[in-house]
Parts: sequence; C-alpha cells; structure tokens
Amino acid sequence: CVLLCGAGYRGDEPEVTLLQSLGVPVVIPHGEPGDFKTTGFAVFYSDTRQIWRDGLAYLAQQGFRHVGALGLLRHGKESWRSGSAAEHLQQLAELGLAPIAPIAPEFDDIAAFDCALGAYLAEHSQIEALLCHSDFVALKVYHYCRQHKIRIPQDLAVMGICGYPGGSLLSPALST
Repeated sequence: CVLLCGAGYRGDEPEVTLLQSLGVPVVIPHGEPGDFKTTGFAVFYSDTRQIWRDGLAYLAQQGFRHVGALGLLRHGKESWRSGSAAEHLQQLAELGLAPIAPIAPEFDDIAAFDCALGAYLAEHSQIEALLCHSDFVALKVYHYCRQHKIRIPQDLAVMGICGYPGGSLLSPALST
C-alpha cells in the first residue's frame, strides 16, 4: 500500500500516473473531495472548513483580533481551507475578528510569494497573526520572517493547518 501525501490532484501529475500504472493500493490520507474522481485512489477527507474555523477561534481565544490569512494559489487555482475568501470573512465576523481580506499568494515561486506576503503585511500593518492554508505555506512565512527580521511569535504569530511533524523542528515550533 502507498500513502500519497498531497491533495487537489488534477490526475495528470507524474506520481499519480506512475502509481496508477503500478496497480498497487494507494491511499490519500488528507485529500480533497475531487481526488477520488481524478485519481481513482482511496481518499480520506477532513472537514477543512471546520478546521479553518477552529484555527481562527483558537487565535481569537489567544487574544488576537487582527488575523491575516494565506490561502494557496497553485497551478492558477486558488484554494481555501475555509471554502472561499468570502466564507473566511464571514468566519472572522462570527468570531469578532477584524475583517482583513485573505490572500492566496503563488506557492511555487518563492520570489512571488515573498513579494505578495510583503505587500499584504505592509497594507495590513495591524496583523498580529497569520493563519496559513497549510504548514508548508507557514514554512514559507517563517522563511520570509527570518529574511525580514520579523520575530515569531513576538512580532507575528504564525499558524499552519495540517500537522506536519517537521513543524516541531522549527524555532519556535510551528503551531498547527
């Protein structure tokens, strides 16, 4: 059995094509609803809207009121754990948090990611915390913060979503 760690497959990715040709059981442990249809693999799906809301609620409980959010732009497609940018804003309102619009920076191009994040933080200088689409997006935020001498969590709290074990190796450890 193969565990394929990823989500949002189009069906033409090299790893998908290879695994389909092998004829072995494949499980996507953290997939998207359409992954079964595009790959034919078994998929476990999490209620990401609730997970996103829980992350925002946790940050609110910690006293943050100005929470920014990073979705994901990959292959020209925006992805939001909240469902959509509009749903994210609705969740902020329900939790009594400031209505700061989220962004979805380009994930695969670090220079474009850094540029988008820098512009976002400059435009919303009141942001105290960032909720990131995934721990892998949060890793890029850590890199940006290190490059720009932004201290985590003193200057900016960062939270990811997915439970990547490597996040515990960061300094400080990633909240996820």
